Amino acid sequence: MSSYDSDKMQTGSVAAVFTQVVRHYMHGPPPAVPPDMDCGKAVRLMRELPATCVIVTSPDGKPEGILTELDVLRRIAFLKDESAPVSSVMTSPVYSIRDDDYLYRGIATMNRNGLRHLPVIDHAGLLCGILHLKDTLSKSINKVVALIESLTHEETREGLKKIKEAEVEFVKALFEEHVPSLEILKLLTQINNDTYRRVQSIAQMEMKDEGWGDPPVDFCMIVMGSGGRGENFLTPD
Repeated sequence: MSSYDSDKMQTGSVAAVFTQVVRHYMHGPPPAVPPDMDCGKAVRLMRELPATCVIVTSPDGKPEGILTELDVLRRIAFLKDESAPVSSVMTSPVYSIRDDDYLYRGIATMNRNGLRHLPVIDHAGLLCGILHLKDTLSKSINKVVALIESLTHEETREGLKKIKEAEVEFVKALFEEHVPSLEILKLLTQINNDTYRRVQSIAQMEMKDEGWGDPPVDFCMIVMGSGGRGENFLTPD
């Protein structure tokens, strides 16, 4: 958990959302089912637990799809035979988030994609929990939701520019809540590192569109200096 005192955070505060990680707000692992389980059994499992969704996982425990209450109504109740495998009606590929990622990124993913449930995975990619939109939204209202949207803009050059512009308002909001300066620097670094990843992704897509193809070898991007130390200011080098 962030070193910022969570007991001082108020519901709907900027700090409550931007300084906390997913694992502190996720629920325990949702029911997991194999791709070949028939729809009837999956629906009965959801009713008996009860559960609002089940995650379809591969034999090694990695999420492959999700089956929600809405899926049951839209795809199973009147359209599918109960013996059909859940793999034929699940939503796939399924969005997910790491348990050590920031809560605001989970909220952004759900808001952007119209999701009510977001599977949580560990460092090995294995299912370890789930975020529910109704729980996370209780932590993010009004100004906070607007900040999340501005700091997770669409993956375009113009969108990334708007993220940098939004960082100023983000820092102001954290100062107003008396978040320690080192925590603010750490959060700015996380946002900037996310921006660097997006810049890399955009550059790769543009090169591919121009006929250069995929990178000839595997590579990684290393961030050093203040970014490597987690001490970014608003305008790092």
